[in-house]
Amino acid sequence: MSNRIDRPFPHHTAGNVAILTNHLHPYQTVVIQGIQQKLDSRGWASTVYVGRDLQLPLSAPNQIFARIHPRHHQGVILLSAALTASRSDSEVRTFVEALGSMPAVGIGRAIPGLTTIGTDNASGMQQLMAYLIDEQGYSRLAFMRGTVGNPDSEERERIFRDVLYGRGLPVREEWMLTGQYSVQTARDELDLLIGQGADIQAVVCANDEMAAGCIQAIHRRGLRVPDDIAVTGFDDSPQFQYVLPALTTVRQPILEQGEMAAQALLDLMQGQALPDEVRVRSQVVVRESAGMPPLLGGAARRPLPAVWHALEQDGLAQLRESLERNALSPFIDFWQSRLLTGVYRNEAFSRWHDLLTFWIRQVEPDLDAATLLTFNQLKMSAYDVLFRAFQMSHEEQRLQDLYNSTWSPQLFSTETPTQLLEQIEDYLSRMKITRYLLVQTDTAGNTAQVTAHRGIPLPNTDPFPLEQLLPSELAAEWRSGHRTVTPLAVGDRLFGWLWYCPSGFDAGDEAVLYSALGRAIQLATQQEALRRHAEQLELEVQARTARLKAEVTERTNAERALQVAHEHLQQSERRFRSLVQNASDLILVLDAEGSIRYVSASARAMVGYTAQEMTGQDLLTYLSPEHHGEVRRQITQLIADGPATTLRPRYRLRTALGEGRWFEGLMTNLLSDPDVRGIVLNSHDITDRIGAEEALRASQSHLLAAEKLASLGRLTAGLAHEINTPLAATMNYLSMAQMLIQEYQESIGNPAVTPEDHAAIAGEALQALKDATKATNRIGEFIRQMRSHTRGSVSGTSEFDPAKLAADTLAMLAHQALRSQVELRLEIPTVRLSLWGEPGRFTQVLTNLVINAIHACEAVERPGNVVVRLVSLGDNVCLQVEDNGTGIPAEIVGKIFDPMFTTKDVGKGTGLGLSIIHDIVGGHFGGSVEVQTEVGRGTVFTVHFLPGRNQTA
Repeated sequence: MSNRIDRPFPHHTAGNVAILTNHLHPYQTVVIQGIQQKLDSRGWASTVYVGRDLQLPLSAPNQIFARIHPRHHQGVILLSAALTASRSDSEVRTFVEALGSMPAVGIGRAIPGLTTIGTDNASGMQQLMAYLIDEQGYSRLAFMRGTVGNPDSEERERIFRDVLYGRGLPVREEWMLTGQYSVQTARDELDLLIGQGADIQAVVCANDEMAAGCIQAIHRRGLRVPDDIAVTGFDDSPQFQYVLPALTTVRQPILEQGEMAAQALLDLMQGQALPDEVRVRSQVVVRESAGMPPLLGGAARRPLPAVWHALEQDGLAQLRESLERNALSPFIDFWQSRLLTGVYRNEAFSRWHDLLTFWIRQVEPDLDAATLLTFNQLKMSAYDVLFRAFQMSHEEQRLQDLYNSTWSPQLFSTETPTQLLEQIEDYLSRMKITRYLLVQTDTAGNTAQVTAHRGIPLPNTDPFPLEQLLPSELAAEWRSGHRTVTPLAVGDRLFGWLWYCPSGFDAGDEAVLYSALGRAIQLATQQEALRRHAEQLELEVQARTARLKAEVTERTNAERALQVAHEHLQQSERRFRSLVQNASDLILVLDAEGSIRYVSASARAMVGYTAQEMTGQDLLTYLSPEHHGEVRRQITQLIADGPATTLRPRYRLRTALGEGRWFEGLMTNLLSDPDVRGIVLNSHDITDRIGAEEALRASQSHLLAAEKLASLGRLTAGLAHEINTPLAATMNYLSMAQMLIQEYQESIGNPAVTPEDHAAIAGEALQALKDATKATNRIGEFIRQMRSHTRGSVSGTSEFDPAKLAADTLAMLAHQALRSQVELRLEIPTVRLSLWGEPGRFTQVLTNLVINAIHACEAVERPGNVVVRLVSLGDNVCLQVEDNGTGIPAEIVGKIFDPMFTTKDVGKGTGLGLSIIHDIVGGHFGGSVEVQTEVGRGTVFTVHFLPGRNQTA
């Protein structure tokens, strides 16, 4: 079958009509043929814009629709049924409005506000159902719908249901199938239904394509059409007119739709008012797939174009002449010449078949027996010529397709843009496209340019704006006849378009044209981009090569320098090894697990082991157990911290003689150093230093004891006063008791002394003894306090009341404060306080702070005041000693806790008091000491005790 449009185009001057479609399939081709026939008769040109199914926003191939402009077109015809099948009415209306204010007509699908030429599907569908039920007697019918929601399919299904309901026949929902307007889908759906045992007599399909699929399904099951199951279609599409058996269908007057659409548009441009929708009646075409048709009439014949009416009469006259002359030649010669020449050659086979059948049926009823033999010979010869012509036409088409296919690969084998354009010109020539403009967009998509042309004069090939379809210099081309525009797109990229005159071109090849040229240009564009990229890479490679040469030269020089440096390094390494071997320190190299890999000569001398004995052994083997955990932790930390990190360990190592020696030094992570690959332990013997430190600590302990004695000495005067006073009182109380006892003894036997007198004397003597006891206890308490200051060892830690100890300490220091004319005051909270530790340490801290405060007050003329406070701050207990003495100068505040530092006169202190306070508070109680001072105003010492060691009850 051919859809070739092959007729001359007259010169047009009236104007240009834009025709919009999605493909050039047979349906669209016939519609466009009808449009252009009508436009030809009125002197109008047209431009067919072949996009693809409408999408919003516009897809790449549909971007050519955006170039439709009123300055080039006076009206628009939209093949709405094909182009807008998947879009809503509002979307289609938006698309039409974007085309501008030009008059517009639609074909196929009714769009609100737009004059539409449609088909009266109802009349043809009702005729078809009447034929199946009334004439063929079918009662068990299935229906194959298209896509759900498609208006045409839904209307045909509605009529199918209404007719069955009206005739009292059942509608089986399981027999209502969906074929998606596809041969394959319809075939599979019906095959499944037949396989389920459905007892159907006929399948009514919403289009011819699905009907072809149903016939395939029936044949696949070994059944016959129409003997077992009848099949009907809809549309009478040319590409399905050769289905075997011949397909009974409903013919849409497609050509007439195109003619009526063109006439309607011309009327609109003249200002005539038209209805929103004009419908053309459809008709049944009865063939073999739904039962044998009647011999004559009953069903409609395909309407013939005007040129065929003369052919119909000429052929009938030639047939009758051959019968009269009893010869084959007049009719057969006429028949053969008409099949092979002129405008009729490319008509559809079914039209020729129908014409021959019409002639035969016209003469057959009137034949007598004498001419019947000639008639049968004529009929057989005519059918033979028809089938041979049909075979020849298909063979020519096959050879042409084969010829064209051999050229398609050459489009994809070019290496340069020039070669591509040459191949495109050859390809278009073989496709019989002889007048065209090939327009390509630039890679940035900003301009377009004609890159190839033939048959159309072109003043220049300068780039022009992308929104234009043609250069401005080609304005006359819009009125030069009928033109077609095919986009050249791949995916979402529009590479350009082909503007061409369709004369002689098989419209069915438009999809091949669209795909082949689009992909060829895409490939060439990619190749050109790759070529430019390769050139850029070549330049970069050259530059990189130059840089590499420079780098090689630089590296060669660097290698020479490195060689010299390496030689120096080897010398340095030899010197280093010599130093290591002769170093006095202990040097070991360990692996990551702590095993010994290297032992220096000095290390072997220090520990008394040989290198063989120590190599491979764990370092911990030679360390005292108390250091195992710490050294292992340090090795792990070094590895975690990374290369070149260092720690300073101190450990005791057991020598071969069993002696424990102390070492201290550096442990460094050199595991990643290619020359070492280990952990280096570099230590020196500090055993003598450790001994000196222990001796120093013993000396410091003696100094602390001496300081305590010094503190006690400073209290001596006060203690003597405190002891003498209660001692004198004790003597007085004892003397009084002695006198009372003597008086009592002398009064015995004296009648003048009554028992009451004896009781009074005894009571007074007893009270004197009690007072003597209290004074003696006071002396004992002072003695206890003195012993706590002079004791060299600590009796142990316990929980104690700091408020009570503070009161006792201040009582001991009261005499010294009195002598110095300093008021001593104690402030304690109402809650009970407790501390955990050695009570004597607390007393020592408080005593030193108070004595220092008293001395600070002695140096000022104003009355001295020393306040001792105990403060509860949550879990903390704070001790404050505040004085209004001289204060401490800022330049020496940082030194007051240093050992041996003092500002007192010689003989008044050792300089260890505040140092001892600092050590006791930090070391024993885990606290801290703060100082706030102002010269001339006084000083406040605050002692904080850590939470957890002290508790507030």
